[in-house]
Amino acid sequence: MIVVALISVYPFVNGIYNSFFSDAVFGGGKYFSGLENFRDLMSDSLSGRTEEQLYMVGCSVGFELAIGMLIALLLNLPYIKLRGLYRALILLPWATTPVVAALIWRYIFGVMGPLNSF
Repeated sequence: MIVVALISVYPFVNGIYNSFFSDAVFGGGKYFSGLENFRDLMSDSLSGRTEEQLYMVGCSVGFELAIGMLIALLLNLPYIKLRGLYRALILLPWATTPVVAALIWRYIFGVMGPLNSF
């Protein structure tokens, strides 16, 4: 559990920490800039639609969270027939992706695979 927390929480916290610093391009080093990075982001003409993008992210995350919670609640009702099958079918795409990736890498690094056939 500690390993999972470190792998998932550390990059998040480190990203937030680094967002308050600026990196000089030509050897000036890293310096504290406070909220200047966020002000630049909100006022930049190249990303002038930042508010729209934040709104879209908030709406899509909220929608996905609501749909996911609704499905989870429905799959937890005791009178649903074949509840275990529905749960397995929901988890199937999540579970098969790493298996397919592992099989592809196994083929690539295999004895007759493309990487070792030279």
